[in-house]
Amino acid sequence: MPAEDRGTDRVDPTPGLDLQDRCSFQHSFNERQVTCPAFQSLPFVAATSYGKPLGVHVACAHLRVGESARNQFYPRCGLGDRRDRERWVAAVGPGEIEVARALMAEFEAMASPYGPRLLEAKAKVIAESAQRTRPPRLALAELVSAFLAEVDAFIDVHASAIARTGMAPDSLSATVSRAFEAWQGGAHLDLPSIEEHWIGRAHTDASVRGTTR
Repeated sequence: MPAEDRGTDRVDPTPGLDLQDRCSFQHSFNERQVTCPAFQSLPFVAATSYGKPLGVHVACAHLRVGESARNQFYPRCGLGDRRDRERWVAAVGPGEIEVARALMAEFEAMASPYGPRLLEAKAKVIAESAQRTRPPRLALAELVSAFLAEVDAFIDVHASAIARTGMAPDSLSATVSRAFEAWQGGAHLDLPSIEEHWIGRAHTDASVRGTTR
């Protein structure tokens, strides 16, 4: 989900030069068109510590938090600089990337109504954890079960397209189920961070990077 949860990658740029892997597209993520050819939408629901939703925001699956040699944080592209992004697009294939984007758009339409409801239900469980009352926990369990059923149905319908992006539908379904079942019984409010196996995300091939320019 949010890019902040993905850790910090430290880089040591040449003094006086711009950071070559800085993302210059982050301010357009919520717009209809993002001009970065490697952009992969990754929506998340922001919430207060009490579980009050602050709205749905859009990040990129490749976005990371970078730290410069001067200890300044910046939005970093996990693929690398412009040439790295171009090589990744060429390796994955523009057609597969478009399939992935279409899948994500459909998945967002299905899943987005559940985000605020899941956060609200989990916030009630956390608030009443001392009393350990059953109603909030049962309500959360029912909601998680309904969401996972929707996810499974989505994966079944789009299995062929998901396979085109390099992911195994059965493995993806199991990953989502494990993530949300663990979240349901855990102490954290934030929704599971499953972006490494997100619907429609074409995988990054590390061998694409580091080739001779």
